[in-house]
Amino acid sequence: MLLSLLFLLQTALAQSACISDANDPFEPHETGRGSFEGKCLDTSTVRPLKILDDRPDSMSVVNVYYYRRWWKAEIAKNLVRQVYYQIVPFESGIPLVTAAHTQFRFQLKRPLQLTAQSGDPVVASLDDVIISSTFTAPPGEKYEALKSFSGSYGLVTRLLGTLDRAREEILVDKSIVRQFRIKITEDEANRLFYTLVKMSADEGYTKPYRILGNNCATKSFDALDTVRVRPSGVYAMRGSLWNWRDLFVKPALDALMDRKMITGLGDEVHAMNYELNCDPVPHTCNFKNR
Repeated sequence: MLLSLLFLLQTALAQSACISDANDPFEPHETGRGSFEGKCLDTSTVRPLKILDDRPDSMSVVNVYYYRRWWKAEIAKNLVRQVYYQIVPFESGIPLVTAAHTQFRFQLKRPLQLTAQSGDPVVASLDDVIISSTFTAPPGEKYEALKSFSGSYGLVTRLLGTLDRAREEILVDKSIVRQFRIKITEDEANRLFYTLVKMSADEGYTKPYRILGNNCATKSFDALDTVRVRPSGVYAMRGSLWNWRDLFVKPALDALMDRKMITGLGDEVHAMNYELNCDPVPHTCNFKNR
């Protein structure tokens, strides 16, 4: 009993040290796991959603990231116009091994209505968003594929503006963001959006990141498989060391084709870099001053 109380006190003290914005009542004060135990997680741009109210025709959530700040969002039901699956290859840090990040892009016919959650009298709207499952770590820690086997990274699902994600991936990481228009009905698209929102809020910071079994790709296909039954003989998407040179790109494309979400590379549209008029050499885009 005493040990339990001491542990709770230690956890509370560690979390109180993680406050960075006292004016934001929804800022998470979380500490890491594994080798990051006791260290504050970086919540400056990565947070799971929190649902404040889920009504029959709309939903109120907080911790939506847009224009370098955090917002409360009013989300109407039946709002999705188009869904893209994005694949973003990057250097893994391991010789001969290509890594990649995967995520959904939703273009909306009914924009999210935003209010600054820090209390500032600022409003906005957002009609193009990314929902992405990503690793969590303390400030300054970069993703390393080898470290992902240790269980030190957490995994959260976040919702942010498409341009905000493009800044991170194109201007900072200097990546090419490939896009595939997936074959999905309007009803499935809307159920997928709400499945991901609920998953983000329900799981919060409770899940570990696993490079083979719990990552951006597996979470995205777990969500897809809840809104459309997998064809006979198609299994849940999981990584395999048999594909050690390409853990994500081809396996994700194969999983999309197995589920009849794409028929092949013919469903690939312009990379987001070119859609946003990004110059691949100096890595600048037409939104750099937003």
